[in-house]
Amino acid sequence: MRPTLAITRTLRTTTRQLVGLAGALAVSAASAHALARPLPMKTATRAAVGAAASTSAPRGVFRLALDGGTAGRAPATIIIERVGDQVEATLLMDERITTLDHVRVDGDRVTADVQTSSGRARVSLVVDGDAVTGTLTVGKQTYTVTGTRSA
Repeated sequence: MRPTLAITRTLRTTTRQLVGLAGALAVSAASAHALARPLPMKTATRAAVGAAASTSAPRGVFRLALDGGTAGRAPATIIIERVGDQVEATLLMDERITTLDHVRVDGDRVTADVQTSSGRARVSLVVDGDAVTGTLTVGKQTYTVTGTRSA
């Protein structure tokens, strides 16, 4: 194994551990509604295919509110990062850490697929400076996503 590959793998492992800790902190600060139905912790895995990243690709940590109308409102955090020449994203929600699959970046728009406790979902976000807006669709249920950059 080349030394740089070993260092990269070590850094990714450390990053995932930190994401797990950040997720635990984010969830512990979440509303009682989100904690009322805890799910088992799922370990994040690296997305098989990330989006090719430009230097201007959206990235950062964003605190989100998912509003499903009658389905209620839920807090979440998304981490969008540039790893080499790829963009990867991780969603922290309901004590679950999930890596987004098939991440695609088109200007300030990020789209991806994600496995949720309710099934496979499609997320589409627009990052405008420190604000993020978009949708998360699980089956026939669409959540409006709004949020702000926290890091």
